[in-house]
Parts: sequence; C-alpha cells; structure tokens
Amino acid sequence: MRKLSRDLISPRNLVGASAAAKEYKIDDETAVLLYNFGISLPELDQEKANAKGTLLMGIPTLISFETVQVGDDYGIIYENLESGTLGELIMADPDGYEGYLSDFVALSHRMHDVHVAPGKMRPVKEMYASYLGRTVEMGLFSADEVATAARMLDAIPDGDAYLHLDYQPRCTRYCAGELTVVGMRDAGCGHPIFDLGASALSISMAARSGDDGFMRLIDNLDCATSVRFWKDYVRGYFGCTSDEDVEAMASRCLFASFLKYMTVPVVYPPSDDSTISNMQAACRQGFLPHVDEWIDGMRDVWDRFE
Repeated sequence: MRKLSRDLISPRNLVGASAAAKEYKIDDETAVLLYNFGISLPELDQEKANAKGTLLMGIPTLISFETVQVGDDYGIIYENLESGTLGELIMADPDGYEGYLSDFVALSHRMHDVHVAPGKMRPVKEMYASYLGRTVEMGLFSADEVATAARMLDAIPDGDAYLHLDYQPRCTRYCAGELTVVGMRDAGCGHPIFDLGASALSISMAARSGDDGFMRLIDNLDCATSVRFWKDYVRGYFGCTSDEDVEAMASRCLFASFLKYMTVPVVYPPSDDSTISNMQAACRQGFLPHVDEWIDGMRDVWDRFE
C-alpha cells in the first residue's frame, strides 16, 4: 500500500470538510479523503467498490483510484474536481438557486431510475438491519426498541433503485457543467424512501440545531437556506402542487430519517456522550412511539415514489 506524507495534512491543502471527514489536495488532479475516526481497510475497500459501481452504472461521480496510508490513518485517493460544493455555490450565488435546485432534483431522479442488478450494491434494508442490531450490542437501544424500528423496515416496500444515502448539497459538485455526486461510503440499493430520509437528516433535521456554523459543516448551507432547500427539494421531487402537500411529504420523509439517525454512532464512531444522548432522546420521543402511525400513513403514498 502506498504511503503519503503527513505533511499533506495541513490547512493549506484542505479542499473539503464535513463532520465525518476531510479532503486534502495532493496535486491538481487528485485529493485524499481521510475520515475523522479510525476506519478499517475493508470499509475503505467497500467505499472504493461503491464508487466504481456508481460510475459503471452511468451515475456521474468522482473516479476512485486507490487506498493509501497517511501516518496511522487510511484514506482513499479521488480525482480532485477543483470546484466548490453545491452548498457553497448556493451560498455564494443566491441568484442561481433555482438552477442549482433543478439540477439537484434531476440528479436525484436519475439515480433512483437506475435499477441495480442483484449483488452489485448492498441492499439498504440489510445494512440498516445489521446496524440496528449493533446498537443493541453497543447498549444504545434495547432489543424491543430495535424490534420497533425493524417493523418499520419491514413495512417499506422492497426496491432495487440506486441509493446514495448521503445525498445533499455538500456531496454534490459540478464537473464539466454536470452535477456530480461524491461520497460513496453508504451507497446501496433499495426503496427511494431511504435516500429521501437520509437527505432529510442532513438537510432538515440538522437545521433544527439553529447553529449556522454546524450546518455549514454538515451541508455547506446556513440553517435558513437548509430549511428552504429541503422543502423545495421535496416539492420538485414529488411534483407537489400545494404547500400543504409539500409539508405532508416533507414530514413523511423526515420521519424516515430516524432510521439513519439511530445508527449514526455505529457507522460514524466515535460520537461524544452528549451527541449520543441527544440522539437517543430524540428517537425515544419523536420516532419509536410513532412508527405504527407512520406505517399506516404511508399506505396511500408509496406509489408517489414510482
């Protein structure tokens, strides 16, 4: 495995950052992605395979080259687009908002129109079932609480759509005028509700913090713009014709975000005690007691995802 000098890991080479990872420029054509926590080689190999599979399915994404070692950490080398994220572009060019939003909605539909052949990507239902099981092992939730969440998993229709599972303004950039999706660690396949739920977690639920600095890190937008973008995305994705319909569909998708929220300490460790306790409280108050209500309320709207 190739080793890179830790001299690369300096503020002058930083080209991207999130709550989970940072990207550092190697040269004009490549950058290295390093997570903010220890990550195993099999996990990095999975991300590299996800990136390759995404590209082969015709979804515009960055080319993934190789895994490397930087000091005690492992990373992945990607092509360096030398362009700002969609979130950064929106904040710098508010007059271009409608065009950016339209491209974001179109790329979302493009991804979900891709039917993934068996064995090509990880089924998201299986991923979440495994992660939820780990939350019991880690003492985050009881077996009964996870059984409630699993009931929601079972109620979601099966599907084979391509899913990014972190689709939001920080994970999209333009390349040669085409919006390109980046960040392939969580990619899989299944029903689009999983993707809408994951987007809601990063764009909408996180904005409830009211902390603009935090949101700039999460999706590169401030809180007010995140709230607006989420509702406009839902409007465009489902073709909503009224504000009431937007609110209803946005709420349904936001509820689905709890499936990912419950598993964040498993997928992105370590989380501090306050972050974990806040997540547990939110799930126990706003999610687990209402799962059956959500299941009943979704029966008449599943066809809107087709």
